[in-house]
Amino acid sequence: MTDEIIEREEVGELIGEVDKYSDEEKDHSSNYSGNFSNIYESGTELYEIEGISRAHAIAVEYEIGHYVKAIIEEEWTEEN
Repeated sequence: MTDEIIEREEVGELIGEVDKYSDEEKDHSSNYSGNFSNIYESGTELYEIEGISRAHAIAVEYEIGHYVKAIIEEEWTEEN
């Protein structure tokens, strides 16, 4: 996560939402598939950022109409 605010005009298509939330380390399973977060609650919406590949970064709606940039730091694999 970053502190970088994404303006509404920069937010693209809805691409998903957080499927599972947990702040307990034991729940961070590499076998879990989906959109997992240890910061945002289930149901938090995830969006493309105009002009940026979603493989690099996405926008997270942390409050209604307010977005922050999340950077993908490494490619996801089954081993993560």
